[in-house]
Parts: sequence; C-alpha cells; structure tokens
Amino acid sequence: MEIKKNQFGVMPCGDKVYKYTIENSKGFKVGIINYGAIITEIFTPDRNGNFENIVLAYDKLEPYLENPAYLGAIVGRTAGRISKGSFVLGETKYELDKNNGENNLHGGLDGLSKKLWDAQKTENGIILSYKSKHLESGFPGNVEFEVRYSVTEDNSLEIEYKAKPDRETIINLTNHSYFNLSGNIKSGGEKQILKINSDFICEVDEETLPTGQKIYVKDTNFDFREGKAIEDGLSERDNDYNIKIAKGYDHPFILNSDNPKISLFSQETGRTLEVETDQKIVVFYSGNYLKDTPELAGNKKAENNMGICLETQDYPDAINIGVFPLELYSPERPYSSKNRWKFFIK
Repeated sequence: MEIKKNQFGVMPCGDKVYKYTIENSKGFKVGIINYGAIITEIFTPDRNGNFENIVLAYDKLEPYLENPAYLGAIVGRTAGRISKGSFVLGETKYELDKNNGENNLHGGLDGLSKKLWDAQKTENGIILSYKSKHLESGFPGNVEFEVRYSVTEDNSLEIEYKAKPDRETIINLTNHSYFNLSGNIKSGGEKQILKINSDFICEVDEETLPTGQKIYVKDTNFDFREGKAIEDGLSERDNDYNIKIAKGYDHPFILNSDNPKISLFSQETGRTLEVETDQKIVVFYSGNYLKDTPELAGNKKAENNMGICLETQDYPDAINIGVFPLELYSPERPYSSKNRWKFFIK
C-alpha cells in the first residue's frame, strides 16, 4: 500500500491543507484532504481496465471552502435536517444554526465539513481526528471525533466513525460523496442502476423533513429492491408528489435488517459499487441542486443529477420526531459506525 502526502492548498487563516492519496497494488486509488475529511477522488477500473474518478470533485481547495453541496465531506455533528434548528435534551433546549430555511442541515454553518482535521497515516490509510467544543454550532458536549479511511487489496474503501462525548448528546455522521460510475462524469448520474434492500421509506414534507410516517415502497417509484435505473423515477417527478416536493430523491430508506446492502451499477462501464453498513438508514439523494455549485474538476459545469449520494446514517431528526428510535451517546456509550464501499466489475 502506498500513501502519499501533498499540499492541496492554504486556508484564508494561513493553515495548510494536505491531500493524502492511498493506492493499493492494483491501482485502486483514493484521495482525501484533511479539510472536512473530504474524499476528492476514487479511481477504479472499468471493464476495459481504464481507471477514472467515480466521485464528483473540485481540483483545488477554494471551492471546497464553500462546498454548498458537501461534495465528499464528512457531515455532522448530525447528518440531515433538524427541524426548527432546535431540540430538547433532558431539561435543556439547544438552539442550532439555521442554515436551511428555519432548519439545521448537516451540522450547521460551521459543522464538521468545515473543519481542519488532524491526520495520521496508518498501514493502509489515514485516521482523521477533530475535537469539537461544547455548544459548537449549538450542540451539547465536548466531543472527540475520529474517522478512519482504509483501503484494501480487494478495491474497497472502509470508513469507520468514532466519537467520544463528555456528556449525553446526539451524533449522526455520514459521508456525502456523489457517485458517478461512468467515470470522469461521461454520463449523467441518473443513468445508474440502483438497488436498495428497503421495504419502507420515511415520508418527508415540503421542507424534506421526516414526518414520522412510513411509506411502503411496493408499486411506488421508491421500490429499488430489485434494482432499476434512477432516471425511471426521476422522469415521474412532476407526477409523483413524494418526489416532486424534494425535486427528486432526497429520502431516508429504512434498510431491511436481515441484509442492509445497497448497490450501484453502470451499464456503460461495468463498474459496480456495493455498500455495506451497520446503520439503519440510507438517505438516497439524487443531486437535485448540483447546478447551483461551483465548476467541477476538469472545467465541467455542474448539472443536477450528475452524481448521487448514498448517505448511510441513523434516523434523521429522531430527537424531534418522537416515533423513530432515538440513539443518545455519552462517555459510557460512545458513538461508532462501520461502512464499506466495495468496487468491482459486473
């Protein structure tokens, strides 16, 4: 395993940002910067052996400092939206950043995606760590966050999250990479075939907040159990209320606990991504607002649905919903999650 470290840019405060490139003996390669713990590249082969980047990315630091679409970033302290930008824990009401209308999104204005993380090389990857102070962005507790990225010889990227709070708090982390298995964005992300082993989704309202209700996916545009082209559902966005309100897919899929696997496939290239997770939810987001983001690497203009996110996580806004299972973390019960992205040809 080869791990290279190169300067990627300099932040306005003068701090240097570094890019770590991890490559196995087969040429499978992952690039990560220590700003936002962001994945900037995943080079995988197609059926003809051509290596191309299969995640949306910028080629310099400055767009990542803005990064309105959270390309490749670790988001938190809580992924997704927290309604009204507040919650009650114990007898205390916590007021959070309101960066999505009246709601908190992906940890707020200064969440984990905006932090400079400490980095340490391992035998097959890197460990990124960040200490978040009590009431940072409004969240309770001093928390020590750690994200471990590991590359394997079978062309997998393993992501392990850990967080140690000093008091009871909420934590819900995910990675926000946009996948396009055509490689170097040769085709639209909606052309991909998606399969999710999920019988139910969480219904969302017009602010894309969970309502607390579930929808059975059978005979709906949310039934990906056997796999289907994403564009099939998107073509119905004007006729399907549940897709129309989110301008595409941006919904929590409740993973079937017996086999919580997710897969993505490109007929054009043969590339396949298989996601394994210990989380209860995957939020499938079809990149509905990408056209509002900066120009992508290779001077490509960003367009909606160019890439899709598979955000493995816990139930969003469970602290406010009341009917979803709520996980709280403390010194006696630290947060942890393991995820694996395996890439192969089919």
